[in-house]
Amino acid sequence: MKKINFIICLCISAILVSCGDDNSDERLLLTNANVQGTYQIGDFSQIINETATSSTGANVNLSTTTNVGDIYSLDIVMNENGTYTASGQYTLDFITKPNGSAQVSGSSIVDVEDLGNFTISSLDNTITFTPSTSLEDQFLLGTYSVILLNSTTLSLVQEVENSNGSINMSTKTSYSFIK
Repeated sequence: MKKINFIICLCISAILVSCGDDNSDERLLLTNANVQGTYQIGDFSQIINETATSSTGANVNLSTTTNVGDIYSLDIVMNENGTYTASGQYTLDFITKPNGSAQVSGSSIVDVEDLGNFTISSLDNTITFTPSTSLEDQFLLGTYSVILLNSTTLSLVQEVENSNGSINMSTKTSYSFIK
């Protein structure tokens, strides 16, 4: 009986010792070599808030638009030399909520044919995309903060503020790319 208890304890100890962290999803340093690869889009969302500043200085919400990607068939190839291509399509579902009016919703298919360059700032943890295609066809444009980079995922967020007179537009865009 003592031998059986000893063997059971030995087996349990061996199992516990062999349980290691096989997590290959460690965060990677932001470099061209670590970013390179072929990605599929896993998630896309965007929130656009439009406000106006009144003559008294008060901010008034004009509308909020939420864009969400769906049904992705889009590949992004990022090369170590700092070039990228994006091609394919996805479905864009949107809901616009104007202040004081009924919300508007809809869906459209977005075709993407984009290529350009990207630069990495490891210091700021950002990637800046400069497309070579026309602005109408842009998919990735500007500077994005890197939220996550590991062996399987690249997650980016961009926050942009634009003003035109008393009208202000705040846009937050999030992408998740899967290798």
